[in-house]
Amino acid sequence: LPENKRPVFIYEWLYFLNKVLLAAQKNDIRECQSRIVEQLMQQVQYGPGSPIRTLIGRNLATLFSVGDPFLLFNTINRRNDILKSNDEVAKLATIVVIGALYEHLGRLVGRSYEETVQLLVKT
Repeated sequence: LPENKRPVFIYEWLYFLNKVLLAAQKNDIRECQSRIVEQLMQQVQYGPGSPIRTLIGRNLATLFSVGDPFLLFNTINRRNDILKSNDEVAKLATIVVIGALYEHLGRLVGRSYEETVQLLVKT
């Protein structure tokens, strides 16, 4: 895929994924959830544009609310590790993703909120 068409392809894939996740059954999502989470996390590393960052966060929130929330804490911990790093491009995407997770999942994320807030204040 040519580099100039890559963001459009990723945006369309994320938009379609969001619709599929909302309509999918919990059992279907659980089968492929870890793979989808990993693919979404890889996209964060590339420092995507604003619409893509927002869709990644929304998809992760939907994935954890409809599917199994077990991987949620691991995902938040990995995002917190990026906030500790010096990678400014990935930090911006991480802030948007973490914001979407906390916004949509609320209490489900539990006590990880405190660590994230401390890291955001330092950033």
